[in-house]
Amino acid sequence: MKKIWWVLSTTPIIASPFVVISCTKINDKYYDSLRLNDTFFGINNLDEVGKIFDKKYKETVITDLETRKEEVKERSFWEKFFAIEGVVDSVVDGDTLYVKVTNGKLHNKQHFNNGEIIKIRIPMIDTLEEYDKASPKERALASIDSAFAKKMVPVGTKVRVITENWANKSHDRVIGYVFFGNNFEKEWDIEMLRNGLALPRVQESAFKNFLFDYDDKIKSSPASYLIPYVAKAFNEGWLQKRGFYKKGGNDINLNGKKKSIKFKNPEEFATAYEAHGKALINDAYRFFYPTVLPKGVHSIFKNDKNNFYEFLIKQKENK
Repeated sequence: MKKIWWVLSTTPIIASPFVVISCTKINDKYYDSLRLNDTFFGINNLDEVGKIFDKKYKETVITDLETRKEEVKERSFWEKFFAIEGVVDSVVDGDTLYVKVTNGKLHNKQHFNNGEIIKIRIPMIDTLEEYDKASPKERALASIDSAFAKKMVPVGTKVRVITENWANKSHDRVIGYVFFGNNFEKEWDIEMLRNGLALPRVQESAFKNFLFDYDDKIKSSPASYLIPYVAKAFNEGWLQKRGFYKKGGNDINLNGKKKSIKFKNPEEFATAYEAHGKALINDAYRFFYPTVLPKGVHSIFKNDKNNFYEFLIKQKENK
């Protein structure tokens, strides 16, 4: 059995008012003791999540369309999720980058030509906005997470990217999970969350798919494998007071003056997202330890359908 972690978030279900997180003692040791099942291959370290996709599985494929001849082949999960490799061409901000493709065919179908530059939207987080319509305060704060991302994956960094479907897009960006580092073991969403520089943004459908896929070794999407680690990273980031949660705050220049901005918890941090902060905090509630869920959202999120920890507790009880 593997060490289990938190998970899931989803698109907003409820636009509840911001409330102060309960001061109830966080029982992190108990929640850390909950276990993932064997379909997560015993991967516990946030620095090694890419190892999940090194694992092999067998599937029956048609090798001749005319005769419909079938053959059992062994594939990695990189192949299952249409992996490509490339190098970072530029980093736009904390959740968007450009990649120059160097190997567009790590699977049985080529979606991009080598040398092609593609714009990628990181799927499971949202970072603060830097575009002109954002407020000066949000833009100033956004420069902090952008600077971190640019240092995390400098131009020229080798990356491997997977997806549910390369046809999926967000505006002019393809949706891709970006892996980097030693043997492509680190993942972008997870690193930004564990460093306290983003809020989780996992679509409701992905949350439901995770619940549905939980017992399946061959899951339907990368998110169904990664959601537990996203959740661990999110809690690690804010509870360890990293990034935007630093006890000393972060200094920004606002209207020509230096100002220190502090966020005690994800609810306070969500207020910095002027366009959709309330939607994001509703996503994040599914990652909260049940002991710190605000009472005002218990009826929605304190159950095994909408809170990852409650889900794991239920799994433990059913054994």
